[in-house]
Amino acid sequence: MQLRAALAGADTVAQALTNAIFDVASEPSYSETLRNEVSSLVSDAPGGTWDMGMLRSMSKLDSLLRESARVYAPFLVAMGRITTSPLELDDGSIVPKDTTVYFDMYHAHRSRDVQNDAGISTFDALRFSQRREEQGLPNKYLAATTGPDNLPFGHGAHSCPGRFFAIAEMKVILAHLLLNYDVKLSSGKRPDAGYWGIAVVMDRNAKIMFGAKVNGLDINNISGMILRVTKLGSFGNIDMTATDDDLLELKRAVVDHKLIIIKGQENLQPIKQWELVTRLDPNAGPQNPELFMKDFHPDGGGILKARGVTGVPSAENVHVIGKGFLGEDHYGLKNLNITKSFSYENHHPTLPKEELENGHTRFQGWHFDAPLYSRDPPIFTAFRVIKLPKGPDVNIAWDNGSGLSMRSAPGLTPFFCCSQLYEELLSEEEREVVDNSWVEYAALPYEWNRNCKMFPTGLGIVSQGKELSDSELDSIGVDNSKIKRYPMVWVNPETGRKSFQVQANAAKKLYLRRSADEEPKVITELSEVRRFLIDIQSRILKPEYILVPPEEEGDLLLWDNWSTMHTRVDYPADYGPKACHQAGTNASVSPKGPTSIPHSATRQFADATRIGGVLGKASSSQHGVLAAVH
Repeated sequence: MQLRAALAGADTVAQALTNAIFDVASEPSYSETLRNEVSSLVSDAPGGTWDMGMLRSMSKLDSLLRESARVYAPFLVAMGRITTSPLELDDGSIVPKDTTVYFDMYHAHRSRDVQNDAGISTFDALRFSQRREEQGLPNKYLAATTGPDNLPFGHGAHSCPGRFFAIAEMKVILAHLLLNYDVKLSSGKRPDAGYWGIAVVMDRNAKIMFGAKVNGLDINNISGMILRVTKLGSFGNIDMTATDDDLLELKRAVVDHKLIIIKGQENLQPIKQWELVTRLDPNAGPQNPELFMKDFHPDGGGILKARGVTGVPSAENVHVIGKGFLGEDHYGLKNLNITKSFSYENHHPTLPKEELENGHTRFQGWHFDAPLYSRDPPIFTAFRVIKLPKGPDVNIAWDNGSGLSMRSAPGLTPFFCCSQLYEELLSEEEREVVDNSWVEYAALPYEWNRNCKMFPTGLGIVSQGKELSDSELDSIGVDNSKIKRYPMVWVNPETGRKSFQVQANAAKKLYLRRSADEEPKVITELSEVRRFLIDIQSRILKPEYILVPPEEEGDLLLWDNWSTMHTRVDYPADYGPKACHQAGTNASVSPKGPTSIPHSATRQFADATRIGGVLGKASSSQHGVLAAVH
């Protein structure tokens, strides 16, 4: 009986809680208002103890729960009853004995007369807390208070006896989420409700993203500050002194959440930003601007020098990223004007300049930070936002015939999660293939593809035969020992999570197999290499999977560069300059896959016609991966 009582209503509570989270995520101002209320109550709680008194004091959170249940109640009707005798209604109608009757909850919750509110047609999370405050009645209009105007728990003698527990349960969960996470609807709008008979059903395909928050950390004085990081699944905060050993906890937070935003770093010294990334990977080898440039060109020239790589004078390993004129003195850089980091001309077909100036833009090139030659990619990237452009939202269009687009504030950094791609968007058979396969990247890949154009989505480059030939690369000075071969799937050594981590625009060969003891088949035809990879990665290139974090000036973004991909998005020039500082130290170890890469592939599979015919038919499906290994 106790178990039945505990489980009773679990489904409706879960639905009510999900709807409340949707409502919080749909309007950013709600998050801050509710978070401030909860934070104040928690900080004042004796000994940090959560009790029913504190939960009852969460007036605004209670208002949200009642308003959410008013608009998104689990059923259209409530309180089903069977008449025990004929029932005469006010209008003279007779309801016969043994008739099942329901109360019309849907219209009662939307009636101006029943609700005594002329503005009842709109959603207002603070409606009932404001009423309580205005009328001086702190215990009225509560989420658990039943009445003709609040019927989700029934009314009268047979109202739900567990409603107080249900409301308390939802408050605890919501309070925990508000204190430790930012929430965002991946589609940008609240999912619509559906109906199945008298039941109100949620959109099962709706997705919501949770972003971990880090507060109270001053990177300039990291050894003496208190760091608060909360992991999903824990309760409360982990307090610690951020010594070198304790930085492992920050590292773990990034690994768990992929991306964290450390607020309030307006005064961060560039050298301290560099110290942060070196302390997160203390065994990394020597780092300096000369070595960095030689990762991309043997004498430090080439496309990277042509486009301009600018280090901060006081910390030359910290690079200035942005657009436009950054002022007469930017951390010792005089009259710096960045003109080549963004380019609307890098796509095929090219985005007309006038469209960009009207706010139509594209992703600039999805990637993880890596030379893909000579040295290994940074495990972590630290990215400080110093100045953002000001202007209306831009419309990021896929421009590939799909009709997909999403809106964003200008100058932000979109991400997608390569672990999610592996875990959710590959079949079991496909995971078997990619777990055992690897990629060979081109020598000096950014010289090799410097004349190529990207697809309009920014994912991969168009095969037009514009890559440098082997002889052209040899004339630059290729060192074959520095050519990189990485597994398609990278396994995080701490969590064991797998990520499909491949940079399609630099890949030259694919080695495909289903098991570690199988002889690999090698794809060398570039168009097929790209088709294979883009077929997989394009599955996650949808608005519901892409996170554009709510960056603000003074934020420090810290992300796991081994399990995510990111890009930049251009914006109209009249929005003003963008200035950011980026740092990442080449890793002390190489990425590892589920199986080891043999020293040499024993079989060349250059019959691209055979593979290409199957892959061509399977493009944009989940069969291209499997076809390529048959």
